[in-house]
Amino acid sequence: MSNTRRPDESFKEYQMRRQMENDTLKYRLQVGKPYSTGKYIFWLSFADAEPPLGKGHLGVVIIRADSDEDALIRATAKGLNPSGDMSAVIIKPGNYKLVKKHMNKLLSRNELENIGLVKI
Repeated sequence: MSNTRRPDESFKEYQMRRQMENDTLKYRLQVGKPYSTGKYIFWLSFADAEPPLGKGHLGVVIIRADSDEDALIRATAKGLNPSGDMSAVIIKPGNYKLVKKHMNKLLSRNELENIGLVKI
């Protein structure tokens, strides 16, 4: 899934492609894994480095899923995907207590620092 506009496509084509990708992700969430166990907790970090509008850090989502792809699908279906590039890391079980109450939210850089999850 690409969150950047291709040089050869119009803005309307870009919007249509993004809508189709989002619809596909929602469908896969509903149909693909209806009984997903969500055995891992993922830290999804979103960033935008594309010039000229590169905004840098877009947010972090902490979500339970079976894989990084499943985590992205779930975050998107819940409206937590701010677009941009995504990096996913599995959170070690010993750290679950730190993050459980902050799951299923889009967290900004300031929120992460105030919570104590990152040091900036």
